[in-house]
Amino acid sequence: MALPDWLRISPVSGKGAGAVSIEADPNEGCDRSAEVTVAAAEGPSATLTVTQAGRREPFAGSDMDFILSDGGTFNVLKTNQM
Repeated sequence: MALPDWLRISPVSGKGAGAVSIEADPNEGCDRSAEVTVAAAEGPSATLTVTQAGRREPFAGSDMDFILSDGGTFNVLKTNQM
């Protein structure tokens, strides 16, 4: 399975002992995650789950429209009721 386009791993191959680096692009959308498996040619493998929180914005003091993942929208209206 290929990595998602928002995630990069380096190096993608090598020999001997070494470090692996995983880098993620900034997340402007919903929470997301991916599984990364690191395997030796002869030996054990390890699967890591990389999870990245999505963008969080507090509700503003005015009306707001939100776009849902299925393409729909909903509107939040500010009221002065307590």
